[in-house]
Amino acid sequence: MSGAKHGKRRLGVLLAAAGVLVAAGDVTLFTVGHAAQDDSQAPNYDVYNGQVFAAADQEVVTTEKDPGLPCGAACNYYPDTRVNVALAGTHAEASPADTGPLFQAVAAGQNINQPQYVRASYPGTQNPPGYRVGPATADASVTPASAVASGTYGAVGSTTTAPLSSHPDGSDGGSARSSSYFDSTLGFVTSGDARVHHASYGGGMLQIDNVHLNVTVSTKGSNTFTKAVSVAIGSAFVNLNGNLVAVTIDQNGVTVQDTNNSTPTDLLHQVSEQVNAALAGAGISVHTVAPLVTQQGTNLHVEAQALVVDVKQTGTPDGVPRQTFRHVLGEVVIDNEAVLAPPQILDSSVPAPTDIPAPADLGSSTTTVITNTVGSGTVTTTVPGPAPAPAATPAAKAPPLSAVPISALLKQPHPGWLLFAYLAWQALLVALAGAVYLHRSALRRAS
Repeated sequence: MSGAKHGKRRLGVLLAAAGVLVAAGDVTLFTVGHAAQDDSQAPNYDVYNGQVFAAADQEVVTTEKDPGLPCGAACNYYPDTRVNVALAGTHAEASPADTGPLFQAVAAGQNINQPQYVRASYPGTQNPPGYRVGPATADASVTPASAVASGTYGAVGSTTTAPLSSHPDGSDGGSARSSSYFDSTLGFVTSGDARVHHASYGGGMLQIDNVHLNVTVSTKGSNTFTKAVSVAIGSAFVNLNGNLVAVTIDQNGVTVQDTNNSTPTDLLHQVSEQVNAALAGAGISVHTVAPLVTQQGTNLHVEAQALVVDVKQTGTPDGVPRQTFRHVLGEVVIDNEAVLAPPQILDSSVPAPTDIPAPADLGSSTTTVITNTVGSGTVTTTVPGPAPAPAATPAAKAPPLSAVPISALLKQPHPGWLLFAYLAWQALLVALAGAVYLHRSALRRAS
């Protein structure tokens, strides 16, 4: 047996030992329990605003000579799903392919109709007809307090096996779904889901299967949130000299794994170097992205991406700007804001109670659960949520004045001694009058 054949067989033993990243197929994701959509919960909130964007594959093309466009010469989403549920109204939009700013400008200038966009709104058209052309679909619907948008696409580029010298291929079997609604148990919920069945780059040099990103954020309006971010990758391979080498993908790139712990360390390291050198030679890099979570006041903002693949154009003649193709596989952006309305006191004559129980979730923690099947298992990170301000105790109202009885408005009778004094005074007047009369009579007789 020749040395080349022996080396190839030894590499085959390594591949068999390394196996795949995880068992291929569906991967169970961390999900938040869901009771039931309930629009009747909306009046319990003074403010609510739930915005969700989800896409399976974002394609960005840039060149060394920046054309000055917001995100490069091309910035497309496959598919594109967006919802916004707010007090002022609800909106949902879906498209199997969002053509980005460059073609949007051309379409607007040429009055080109793009029927792949499906839009629903309240007030307005709540359930418009969906879009169906082959594997490309788009649907959107809303109610007064909920919205959902979903879409699928067939393939971005060609993901079939091709010579290694061909251009980057793309992805297929993508789907995305965005939703925002009130739940009878969870409160105000925002959720985004994005999936890619298969992706291939560098003419099949890098192959990735079953990418799944799910982000769910909910709140009961007490300034605390429950969030779940889940990233799952079914399998990933690098084509090394005609052999598919199973690799794991993390934030640092790719690593060859020996799941059976039977491959010599030096050989494992050697193959890892060969894999990374082959990817670099083809201008390919791939890595996962940690979610970005920020809270500003009563709003929680989450940006999550599953995988980022960069492919730099190689073999470009001198003087020709080199292009870079970036594919973001699985992307979700969420804003969730909800504020409960203060309790209402129906009878103003009754003092307000001072022992109103606090909501059940006050002081709870914000938890992120990330399930990355290509990493080291499930990692759970608990971040204490902001301590909620204590609910203001309504000031007790003074009891109303009772009606004043009419008898209280009448003059009360004087004491009995005043009557006696009055009678004595009258007697003195009578006596005085009699004395004057007798005196005058005596004077007349004397004269």
